[in-house]
Amino acid sequence: MKIVKTFTILICLAFASLVMADHPMHNHKMSPEMKKQHETMTTINKQWSIIQKSLNSSDIEAAEKAAGNILEKCSNIEKFMLHKNGDKKEEFLVKYKSFEGNISKLHEAIKLKDLDTAKGLLKPVDNSCKECHSMFR
Repeated sequence: MKIVKTFTILICLAFASLVMADHPMHNHKMSPEMKKQHETMTTINKQWSIIQKSLNSSDIEAAEKAAGNILEKCSNIEKFMLHKNGDKKEEFLVKYKSFEGNISKLHEAIKLKDLDTAKGLLKPVDNSCKECHSMFR
């Protein structure tokens, strides 16, 4: 009986995977704009991790480079297509400018080798990410 139940479950899982593989959302093509948007956010996320690790280990050079890389990508954010609440583009732009301002302050503190200020800016930057993502992603 146990073998029959296991076999039945395996058949159901195999069927479900075939259905999902054929689902339109599973095979969607990404527009060039959306691809650039995802690449931008992936880069920002990776550079953000580098900043946090670098500041914790006092690697100012790596933190400064990562913050500069984020600032370079920031201009792409302004043109993002919103995943949700697309009718609130103005609010999105306000949140984007807040993020950009916080990253700029962080970059300046790192350039000045002011670790205390830089570490103090980690939370505001992180909060600006979370606020925007919770509303528009």
